[in-house]
Amino acid sequence: MLHNCELANPQELWDNHKESMAEDILHRAQLQNPQVQLAYTDNIFEAALVLLQDKVRSLGGSDLGTYGLPSPSPDPDEKLSKEVLAETSYNVEELADYIQENEPKLVPDQREAYTKITHSALTENGGIFFVDAPGGTGKTFLINLLLAKI
Repeated sequence: MLHNCELANPQELWDNHKESMAEDILHRAQLQNPQVQLAYTDNIFEAALVLLQDKVRSLGGSDLGTYGLPSPSPDPDEKLSKEVLAETSYNVEELADYIQENEPKLVPDQREAYTKITHSALTENGGIFFVDAPGGTGKTFLINLLLAKI
């Protein structure tokens, strides 16, 4: 359709059907990473764009940008590695529930560190923070909550 027809709005077509076009890629990634609950991500859609672009080129067409679609990055396989998928695939609703449930459980010292670190990260000020305390004082709890928030 991209190569042989003049679509009125290829971007809308992509937006409406990108999940269907990326379904096999998500399935393959899930088989390769059974320990991670995967969802559609920009990396999955990027891989679908690469496959689409390869198909259009094989039919004598041009890059997807020529047709008004996003141009994929050169190497999406790197973005679909096990490590990247494990670190970027998460359930946003579950994280929000986790945050809502656990923020009130922070003790004053944890809350102070939590507030400073999240403020620094969310305002993109950066910084280096050390969390040091005896075992059993909630460092892991604090770090897990920070990771869910950020």
